[in-house]
Amino acid sequence: MALSTGILHAAIEAARKSTYRVKLGAVVFKGKRILSTGWNQIRSSSLKHKNYENSLHAEQSALLGLEWKKLKGCSMLVVKISRAEERLGNACPCEMCRKLMDYIGIKNVFYTNEEGEIVKLKEN
Repeated sequence: MALSTGILHAAIEAARKSTYRVKLGAVVFKGKRILSTGWNQIRSSSLKHKNYENSLHAEQSALLGLEWKKLKGCSMLVVKISRAEERLGNACPCEMCRKLMDYIGIKNVFYTNEEGEIVKLKEN
């Protein structure tokens, strides 16, 4: 399945919103229709220090506010951009996010690999 450039562009724009050193963006979509975007961020604005224990993953951020029952069969793209935004990097979803997407019924998960290519997550 070839992803539209609009979906890729939306994921990159979402990643640019992250204030973290490692910038990740995610897009939930069905066909060419974008349902939501998200990026890695702090869970609460009252936190004084940014640490990974209090972070919200891009995949989780993209799923917030959506009716999960209606997402069965949808797809997600996750991208990582370098600090200089010159290239895409490995954005393979973590185990926790993979389990969440499986629970919700996300059908296809795509992510950028180390070479900046978009690949489909293989099912176990």
